[in-house]
Amino acid sequence: MKLLKNVKWIITVVFILITIGTVVIFVNHNRLHANTNLSNFKIDKFKIGSKMNKHKFELDDDVLLKKVYVYSMVDHPEFIVLVNKRSNQIVGMSLLNDNSLQTNYGWKIGDDISKVKASLNANYREKSLHNGFKSLIFIDKKHKIKLFVVHKNNKIKKIEIHNK
Repeated sequence: MKLLKNVKWIITVVFILITIGTVVIFVNHNRLHANTNLSNFKIDKFKIGSKMNKHKFELDDDVLLKKVYVYSMVDHPEFIVLVNKRSNQIVGMSLLNDNSLQTNYGWKIGDDISKVKASLNANYREKSLHNGFKSLIFIDKKHKIKLFVVHKNNKIKKIEIHNK
């Protein structure tokens, strides 16, 4: 009888510990992967999900992909846009080495990384890359969009946004 009571207590304690562990893991996962609304993020008036207006762009024939076309802007060849072949919607954009184009938040290539952190809050992960580069990663779970801002010496070097 005494052995049966001890087994019941052990099972109860193990169940409580497993429950607490599950809650802690769930809370930490949501805290580490906070959500940022990127549905209205624009680079020079272009945003993810909008229809592509091709008169300012030229098709890059060197890159052949199964589901997307790759375009570069005629006036700004460092601005690359990925367009879905079926829907003609923008699914990705990349801006590199062109400080004349800016985002709707007012930052551009060469600006201080603190502008990005201030405008999009603290909902990001920072990842170290090679040669001293670092990347801020913002995730919009609801709209399935990822934003990468690559920087070195606290200066923005590349802005890339795409659907997950």
